[in-house]
Amino acid sequence: MRVFLLVCGFLFYSVAAFAIDESRIIKQADILVKRIQKEHVKPRAINDDFGKSVHNLVMQFLDPQHRFFTTEDIREFERLSASIDQDIEEKKLSYFMVVAKRFEERLSELTALTQTYLANPVTLKSTVRLPFSTFDQPAAASKHHERWKQGLQLEVIDRMVGLLTGDQEQFPADSIPVWEKKVRNEISDYYQTVSTKLNENQRILEDAYLEAIALAFDPHSLYFSPSQKSEFEEELTPDRELFGFSFGESESDKVIVTDVFPGSPAWLSDELHEGDILKGIQLGKAKMLDLTDPKNDASAVSDYFDAHDDEEIKLIILDEAGKEREVTLTKARVYSDGDIIKNAVLHSEQKIGYVTLPDFYVNWTDTSALGCSNDLAKCILKLNKENIQGLILDLRGNGGGSLHEAVDLSGLFIDYGPVVAIKDNSGEVEVLKDFNRGSVYNGPLIVMIDESSASASEIVAGVLQDYNKAVIVGQRSFGKATSQSIYPLDPNYNELTAFLMQENSDFGYANITNGVLYRVTRSWNQKNGVTPDIMLPFRLETGESIREETYENALIPDSITKKMTFTPNADLPVDQLKTASENRIQNTESLKTYVALLNEYQTLFNKDTLLTFDLATQLKQRNEWQQLTKKLETFRDSLTVGFEPKANLFDTEIYQANDLLRQYNEKFLERLVTDIELMETVHIMNDLIKSKK
Repeated sequence: MRVFLLVCGFLFYSVAAFAIDESRIIKQADILVKRIQKEHVKPRAINDDFGKSVHNLVMQFLDPQHRFFTTEDIREFERLSASIDQDIEEKKLSYFMVVAKRFEERLSELTALTQTYLANPVTLKSTVRLPFSTFDQPAAASKHHERWKQGLQLEVIDRMVGLLTGDQEQFPADSIPVWEKKVRNEISDYYQTVSTKLNENQRILEDAYLEAIALAFDPHSLYFSPSQKSEFEEELTPDRELFGFSFGESESDKVIVTDVFPGSPAWLSDELHEGDILKGIQLGKAKMLDLTDPKNDASAVSDYFDAHDDEEIKLIILDEAGKEREVTLTKARVYSDGDIIKNAVLHSEQKIGYVTLPDFYVNWTDTSALGCSNDLAKCILKLNKENIQGLILDLRGNGGGSLHEAVDLSGLFIDYGPVVAIKDNSGEVEVLKDFNRGSVYNGPLIVMIDESSASASEIVAGVLQDYNKAVIVGQRSFGKATSQSIYPLDPNYNELTAFLMQENSDFGYANITNGVLYRVTRSWNQKNGVTPDIMLPFRLETGESIREETYENALIPDSITKKMTFTPNADLPVDQLKTASENRIQNTESLKTYVALLNEYQTLFNKDTLLTFDLATQLKQRNEWQQLTKKLETFRDSLTVGFEPKANLFDTEIYQANDLLRQYNEKFLERLVTDIELMETVHIMNDLIKSKK
């Protein structure tokens, strides 16, 4: 969420003279709780335990690194959290107002402390080393200022280390004071800018409180401001309406164009280029933002875009040749290569089709547009014309999306039957089925998943596993098996008459968990995830991976009795394939090398258990990581993956006529030949194809 700002791990806010609209937040909290209790599949009781959950979440949002509040503050807030349930019931803000007031007090003292501390050179040599766990705890009032200064010291050192690029291992000795001063001044200015900018936003704390209330019910029930709702829906859409450029700051503190998105209006205009200096921006009829004014930096541009929304933008730029000109752009839908389905033919012992799906997208604004299941069907038809002997569906990193797209997509591989069951808050169980006889693809199939594969991805992987249609390869998935719907919080909103009136978006929206999903076997992925048939050992175990089970308030499903009749295929030779994969990994030099590199990473990761406040020590640690990263890059460059990826013949003709899509595809194919998990999965597929003959 966007209600807090992290600066290199340290929080900084501004709510000086923060104006809290008590009546509005009381009304919104009341509507939010009532709406969630009405729609939620397993609503919580509003009691002391609920209040503690809300408090813990508020602290995560406002002080995630435990630097801002003191130990005494936290204890007082914990005591007051017992009144949150009464606040909601009696329409009060006792807890919230105390937190807001203390927030303002701490801000005032820490703002002054920051400016005073950063006015002088920061110590870059120190023997102090602290355990991460100790530094991650709130400090007592007597040590609070010292902890805050340590955080600033660490931030200066971290930023200085980050200034080194490429093969640089050290700063020239005489340059260290110069860079220290530059970094220190940048941090001081940045904190001051953040303080000023956030002071103008009067709803930061309110939104944090409302989102904490929603999340206290379960990890996926959310409060959305109007802009957050739009952003959420946009994430499930494969194209965006964009101008197509990004911006940042140069070393001379000028606001510059940092990237131009291929295929976007900025790219097609051929008038805007990376490195161009932005001197002015005007969205529609809004007042132009003068970027020649030193007060207007990149953050001011961000604020300008947040405050104004229009289809047309006028830019005053200074190009690299020193020529000033005006560029006008109009927003347009832009193909997003990172969000769209892609495919290739992998030429190995056998000809194997490969499809990667980054999310289960659907077009929310154009109901006539077709989603990812239709796109996958098209890919399979094109790959079938290549006479592929097997198909790999890659759902790694796919966090889910549209439930109905997941059902439709599953139907491409099964010949009629149930796909998933949903239990709502009334206890009713609805079975979603594939009603279409036949399948688009019926050959050897592997589905790749990892710890980031969630929700809709797990539906597909789970049902294809239960029907014995696919071998599942990779890591255990995330474990989210709940469904959500977005509801307006406008008190005058009525579902029966919604088509007659536009809801008032000022009250925000709630994304509410209104269903639990079950596999066709009546088991569930919730908290469990999908366990692969064949696990791949190519991931670093840091102990920091987040899955559904790591959330304290993750829902625990109840059993269902609804019978789902389905006809699975004959068992797949999973044990045989698993044994062959394990033997191959143990006896293939390239795979053994990769596992050894992972072990080196693991050793180095476990070694860095203490925070150091010494520049030289941090540089040494950075160089160790750099050297290991180089070894990994060298290994990848020399890797023989055992397959050659190519575009299918139909797409090849398109790429010949469209240079932009050709460039996208070339980068996509380049990524495949450095993917060691895909390398082993291709071997598994070759074994699977042989077992079918």
